This record gives sequence, structure tokens and C-alpha cells, in this order.
Amino acid sequence: DRGCFMLATGNSGIPGHPRYDDCIADYLAGRYRPLLYTRAAIEAAAETRLVLASSGTPRATEPA
Repeated sequence: DRGCFMLATGNSGIPGHPRYDDCIADYLAGRYRPLLYTRAAIEAAAETRLVLASSGTPRATEPA
């Protein structure tokens, strides 16, 4: 949990997106953001949680 990173184009990287320029001030000031690795650190810093769930039993696929 001691790593760090910076994305000059923000968390989205998409011009016009609300998170596009959320890193500009830190980037220009030479500040970095923490690169979290452990589950505890990630859960403590999480703003939201997205859970993906299957809609049913997976189907077998035929070999190509």
C-alpha cells in the first residue's frame, strides 16, 4: 500500500467526463495519489462498490 500513481487525464480519461480533470491540480503540483493494494486499504478508501452477479447458470460453449 506504499505505491503511488498519477493519471494526468483523471480517473476516466474521457474528455467531458466529470472525473476527466480530477487529477490536474495534483499533477501540476507534482503530487501523487496512493496506489492501494490490500483489501483492507481498498475497502477503507472506497467511495462506492459495484457488484456484478450472474443472471443464471453459465451455458457451456462448443469448442471452436
